[in-house]
Amino acid sequence: MALARLGWITPIWIRKNEAESLLGDGNPDEVDAAFVEYYSNEGFTRYERLMRELPAANNRQWASLIRQMDAAYRRDDHAIVVPAAFVVLEGVLTRGQDNGPNLRDIVSKRVPGPPEGYSLHRVMWLAASELIGGLYAHHDFDGDAPPTLNRHWILHGRAASDWSQADSLRLLQACYVASYLALNAG
Repeated sequence: MALARLGWITPIWIRKNEAESLLGDGNPDEVDAAFVEYYSNEGFTRYERLMRELPAANNRQWASLIRQMDAAYRRDDHAIVVPAAFVVLEGVLTRGQDNGPNLRDIVSKRVPGPPEGYSLHRVMWLAASELIGGLYAHHDFDGDAPPTLNRHWILHGRAASDWSQADSLRLLQACYVASYLALNAG
């Protein structure tokens, strides 16, 4: 949950000790750098796995967009990746929903019942709920820009488009995990 509060959710294949290592002492800049390093190590294979599995996770309607996000990411064009990833994330979260529901409500309603022991599925839904709540938090347009990625500011053209590699990765991971959870929602 600490990672989700910092804007990160881990892919399903990550081991607990790897996640703890990525969190470190919780410094946001160091966590961002650790995730960038995590996806840059091992010959880029972790990133390639993320991008290979994302369209396979019942996201075929966005396969073209996902390929283009991948190409943009590899060119360091994060001003393209970030808003495009929000389109995919929103599509995953609202699949099968009518009348534009509140996305935070969708996620929070899907968090499995009361905690009765450890469940990876429950922990992932709780982390997704935390992360989505942050990405979709209300911030008035006439106020200061939010300190973190915010869907409303980005997709309504209010945010500066100086997004980083870490910002792209955090949203690509969010798309991947949301897709996994949607496929496995009981």
